Amino acid sequence: MKIGQVSAASGCQIETIRYYERIGLVRVDRDASGHRHYDAAAVRRLVFLTRMRTSGMSIRDLQR
Repeated sequence: MKIGQVSAASGCQIETIRYYERIGLVRVDRDASGHRHYDAAAVRRLVFLTRMRTSGMSIRDLQR
């Protein structure tokens, strides 16, 4: 999936997805052109992270 599709599926904004990737909460493969390619596991992880943030969990706690 591309990042726009993942954003729609997970309810997570594109900027937030990139931030989570940058701080190591989500690992994403890239294709030969350098574009992100999200698999089902990455989408599930983003849904989980979004739910935890909605419940009030801090980024620091998520990183632990």
